[in-house]
Amino acid sequence: MKTVTLQPQTLISLTALVRSWNLDPLALNNSLLITKDQAIVTDGITILVSLQLPIEDTDPLQNNPFNSSIETTNELTSNSVLNRIKEDLMSTEAPTVTRANPLLTFAWKDQTSEIISQLNQETCGSQREKQIQTLEACYYLGKLRQDFQNNYKVTKEIRKAMKAALGSYRTYSTWKCAERAYQVFNCWEMSKLYQTQYISLNSKNKLSNKEFTELIELRTHRVRS
Repeated sequence: MKTVTLQPQTLISLTALVRSWNLDPLALNNSLLITKDQAIVTDGITILVSLQLPIEDTDPLQNNPFNSSIETTNELTSNSVLNRIKEDLMSTEAPTVTRANPLLTFAWKDQTSEIISQLNQETCGSQREKQIQTLEACYYLGKLRQDFQNNYKVTKEIRKAMKAALGSYRTYSTWKCAERAYQVFNCWEMSKLYQTQYISLNSKNKLSNKEFTELIELRTHRVRS
């Protein structure tokens, strides 16, 4: 197995960041999550702080023409994700039989346990089958969120149970995907979830709020036409 190592400068920067974070009062009972250009402080249940990090160069070379190329590349990458998701949803494959609801219980505590179990379950199938299994769990977590959207106590307990079983980062990414997965496959067709070839937890979370709105509106426009 190939050994993966961090670049020396990256390690130095991370060490300095951890030292600074540990000096902050918030570090006592909370976690710091960093994804790309966003930093989040969470207690595992509630997001306490969310910051967009200014990662762009601020030195005199920031007007370097190569910077515009980088921005264009990032924009193209984002558009590429959105376009592939659109193609995935709009493909006309043979109808797929929708699986019965895998949640065998009705109490929210038991459903939460079943969803966590499915997220942690190992599959002997392909990578895509594992992704679909995760999407399915996210969909039903999204439905559970929708059912208890006005009950903060229950929602807090669900996230608490997820954090204990999955950890802070997986809980955050799964929670975000759950809302989007439920909206998309409730808006389109549930059978689409089992037909998709590209959509995954990561691809959904890569979409900006604007892009996700565009995805939902695409279905609305198709229905009207």
